[in-house]
Amino acid sequence: MRQKKSHRKSVVAAISLALVAGALVVGSPAQAHDTCGGDANGPYVAGSNVEGRASYICQSQHDRLRVTGCIQKKVSGVWDEKACTTNDTGTNANQSIVNTRPNFSCSSGEWRTVSKYGAAWNNAGQLQHEQNLNEISPVINISC
Repeated sequence: MRQKKSHRKSVVAAISLALVAGALVVGSPAQAHDTCGGDANGPYVAGSNVEGRASYICQSQHDRLRVTGCIQKKVSGVWDEKACTTNDTGTNANQSIVNTRPNFSCSSGEWRTVSKYGAAWNNAGQLQHEQNLNEISPVINISC
């Protein structure tokens, strides 16, 4: 009988520990149901520039969103960042997506767009999500 009570206590303790650990991983209920991520498109020629599009997308709307995107050119076998831009929706935007369009003077070669960083805030100004994205578009060979 004594062993059964001891085993029962161990099982209850293990379940309690698992529930506490799960709550720590999940965080607040508002954050648990929302996921955000980045996207990178392009690059392409726009007039005399190479331009890309980087996005930060959340399942639910947020009061403020920010994304940083860059376009990179392969130079001597290494990706070289040519231009980066950041777009911030400002407060009271109530949006679920933000885009930025980095651009640089056109020169022939291999180019790609990178969505580097994204962040989302609630209407109280509290940071809800912050991510280093590193989402990379397919490489495009551009001729100018």
